[in-house]
Parts: sequence; structure tokens; C-alpha cells
Amino acid sequence: MCPMVRYPMWKSWLSPFRRSQQKTLALVIAAIAEVAQASSLAVAGHLAARLGIQRGSALNRLYRLLRNPRVDDQVLTAQLLRLLGAGRRLRIALDWTEWHHDLKMLVASVIVGRRAIPVQVAAFRKTQIFRSQNVWEHTFLRLLVHTLRETGRTAVLLCDRGFHRVSWLQLLLELKPSFVVRRVADLKVYAGTHEGRLLRHWPLHPGQAVDLRQDKAVRVRVLGVWAPGQEEPWSARPPGGPGGPV
Repeated sequence: MCPMVRYPMWKSWLSPFRRSQQKTLALVIAAIAEVAQASSLAVAGHLAARLGIQRGSALNRLYRLLRNPRVDDQVLTAQLLRLLGAGRRLRIALDWTEWHHDLKMLVASVIVGRRAIPVQVAAFRKTQIFRSQNVWEHTFLRLLVHTLRETGRTAVLLCDRGFHRVSWLQLLLELKPSFVVRRVADLKVYAGTHEGRLLRHWPLHPGQAVDLRQDKAVRVRVLGVWAPGQEEPWSARPPGGPGGPV
């Protein structure tokens, strides 16, 4: 069965593309979903079986799609945000993931129940990341926020400890999306007139939450919560361990 018939919503989702591109995109996306892999050989094998063609021909078809400059990745991102964000505020997690031996991907994924659906992805060689990771991350964030505004969607961006640097927080404050960044335990924080102390040394008791502030380098609130089900607060665990600072 044609994927466009099996998944009727894809007609509107892929509508910005030419008809021939819609068909190929639908076949490739369905192949990735059905084989549960993004490997080019696995996808090509699935396409070959579905279309009754040689694996080599299917692989060439996939590569032509990936090289086609008229297939704009950001159009797919915008369409996914429109689809997933209809009538609700999105939660979008940002993180790095490994891809093959020399590649890493920066991924923005919409949280849906217990699953994360990638909506924006950028792949880099590890040598590129080493030289200018901050630049790539900032560009990725600007593009994501721009697309959210373009589609009229609202979201909370969820960032792990790897995004705790001051320049990232400053950019988030400049772009003004809602966001949560998990903090490292050696961050210096303040409360009221108290002297600053490391987050790992801030006392916390079961069921308690504290509302702190970071130093003057960047004005953000630091919320500490003893997470449900955790036996110890952050101060008794290594940086970033379960129950760590948010």
C-alpha cells in the first residue's frame, strides 16, 4: 500500500513539495519507520522490496533525494511543528547523539508521551564540532526558534547539562523562548542576602524545592528540587547524577 494512502495526514504534511518529491519522501520516511533504522542500506533494502527494484537502484534513489537542493530540511521541520503543535505547547529536547564512527548529530525532538520525535537535525564531522561547537549550536538554536515563530508554535526548550555555558543562556534570553537547562553541581548560586555557595553544597530535604539565582554573568532562576523517588539530594551525588540540579 502506498504510504500516502496508509498515512492520509502525510498529504498535507508533504504538500509544500513537488508531487514526485512527496512520493519519494513518503516512501523513505515509511521505510525508516517500518525497519526502525536510519541506515541507508536498510532503507534501500526496504524500498527495493516495496517497489520491486534492485537494491542498488533503490540506494541511488535515496541518495538522489538526499542530494536534492530543492528538498529543504527546514520545510520538513516547519511542517512537523505544525502537525505536532496543533493546539498545544510543545516540549522540545535538545541534545547531541553519535552517528557512525566520525559523525555526531545535534537533534531537536518533540516529546510526545514517552517518545521523542526528531523535528530538526544537523550532522557534523567530529573535527568540525571540536573547532566550533558553540557556533553550530547557536546557529541551530536560532534556526529552531525562527521556525517556531514562523509556524506560530510555542515550545519549552529542554537542554541537558552540556548546554549550561553562559553564552548559551545569554542567547536563550536574547531569543526569548521558554526554556529549562539542567545545571551542573559546581555552579555558584545565591539566595536572598546569603553568600554564594556551590549548588552541590546547598541543603535540600525530601519534598523540598529552592528558588535560587545565578551570578551576575547571566540572570536566570535556578530551581532545585529533590526529585520524587530519589533517595538522596544532588549534594550526595556526583555532578549530573540522578536528582541533580535543574
